[in-house]
Amino acid sequence: MTSECSVPEIEFPSDYMFKAFGAADAGEQFRLAVKKAINNSVTCPDDAIRVRTSSGGKYLCVTALTHLRSKEQMLAIYKDLNAIDALMFLL
Repeated sequence: MTSECSVPEIEFPSDYMFKAFGAADAGEQFRLAVKKAINNSVTCPDDAIRVRTSSGGKYLCVTALTHLRSKEQMLAIYKDLNAIDALMFLL
């Protein structure tokens, strides 16, 4: 059985939400790393980023709402997000 990452069918330009999960103790550094990774491709202002700690307090979810112009832009952001050392899971 092979595992493939599928890219959602989206019409561009489009608003798109990225969700990155890390350990809760990564805190502000993790949020800044996510913002920097996204800002490599698009401008993501602070008010487009939400941070939430899991109910058990173990994980931190950084959600960023972006406006994408192309599939290539989306893939570049996913690549940059995957390069974050503290990243545990990405949606």
